[in-house]
Amino acid sequence: MSAVLALGGGAAAFLAALALYLASPHQQLLPSRPWPRATAMTGLLAMAVSLGCLLEIMGPATAVFTALTLLMLFTTLPPLLFAWLRYRKVPGR
Repeated sequence: MSAVLALGGGAAAFLAALALYLASPHQQLLPSRPWPRATAMTGLLAMAVSLGCLLEIMGPATAVFTALTLLMLFTTLPPLLFAWLRYRKVPGR
């Protein structure tokens, strides 16, 4: 049961980071921001779900630390990944 909650918390943190990335004005995945307020609220809700899952299997301090660490990790990956993919699409490289 705890493995399911840990994976659920990690997946929710990933979805939260992706939604918060899509809400940012400098996102490179889509040509325009789709409903920035709604995607930001979705990201916050997903982060609350992640924290809720992690609180079920860890202590409060450890769960908050883990949730924020996962959010930081997953927030740094999309800009790098999408910039690299865009760089590879440029002809002649």
